[in-house]
Amino acid sequence: SLEKHGGSIIHISSISGLGASVRTPPYGAVKAALIEYTQTQALLLASKKIRVNCIAPGSIFFEGGTWDVAKRDNPKLYGRILSSIPSGRYGRPEEVATVAAFLASDLASWVTGQTIAVGCGSRGVANIALIARITRATMLDVLSQDYVRTAKAKDVGQRGILFLHALKNAAVP
Repeated sequence: SLEKHGGSIIHISSISGLGASVRTPPYGAVKAALIEYTQTQALLLASKKIRVNCIAPGSIFFEGGTWDVAKRDNPKLYGRILSSIPSGRYGRPEEVATVAAFLASDLASWVTGQTIAVGCGSRGVANIALIARITRATMLDVLSQDYVRTAKAKDVGQRGILFLHALKNAAVP
């Protein structure tokens, strides 16, 4: 168990939780609460050698997801959001998974209570520079840990399953 051996908890929030938005106020408020909860959990669990961090993805495109639906049903919104992303493209689940692999690994052993925005500068959010390259071997080691092997669909939901799938298949240099 985490309390016996230590480990890492990673919450998935959203860049919507990092600043005000007139388009999705309730969503942003809930995501902001998760970011604050991450910080509180990090303080409460640090003495048990449990690190708690949060990832705040920007607009991530995947088949059947919010932006896939918007592309088909609301192309004006899809285009407006796309034009607001400095890189000119939506993110991929694998890009979020790479940050999760880092946070779950020993490379992040001194990182707790942090929220890392993965959004290519969207909304003017300052992303934390990760000064470490994750090797494929490190990621495979992370994937062998119990938290990935024992994940069940009922525990993580549809987006969580997509996230775990992306984590398992992320191409990391």
